[in-house]
Amino acid sequence: MSKSKNSKMLLASALKELMTKKKLKNITIQEICQVSNLNRRTFYYYFLDKQDLVNWIYKDEIIKSLSAVDPKKHWSEGTLVVLNGLKENKAFYLNALTTEGQNCFAECLFEETLKNFHTLINNLHNEKHFDSETYDFVTKFYAYSFTYMTIDWIKAGMVDTPEVFTHRLSEITDLGLLNFLDQQ
Repeated sequence: MSKSKNSKMLLASALKELMTKKKLKNITIQEICQVSNLNRRTFYYYFLDKQDLVNWIYKDEIIKSLSAVDPKKHWSEGTLVVLNGLKENKAFYLNALTTEGQNCFAECLFEETLKNFHTLINNLHNEKHFDSETYDFVTKFYAYSFTYMTIDWIKAGMVDTPEVFTHRLSEITDLGLLNFLDQQ
């Protein structure tokens, strides 16, 4: 791991640890640096502020989770990997998503989900062709649905297990997508 990545990971771990004990808005850069054993200068070399660090964690963890999944497998396997990662860091995600202010979780999750739905729909519709406007609408519809249902699941305390939540998403998504594609 590069020195840059290692420093970012240390700062991220420190922030996550602190977020198990107190609200994000009450955590200072000084505290993050103390816990990570890095100085403020290092923090500001990599991040503008603590929200920038939070956003980096989102992107790093979501992209890392999804890149670990074989794209040839059913999309729900990637979803389960992401949800398990979110659940493992429940205190962090719940705290971060209930803190007002700049927050790119939805944007980050949406971008990655949109890519996956593009791949899924391309794989499912094979020889069936529909116009790009319809294609964009369908992929965005499912990506937004997945993103905001996931945010709702987090904010509700992740009561359902990742397996149950993924199963519900999978049933609705697969049925809806297959019916839609069959009608094209």
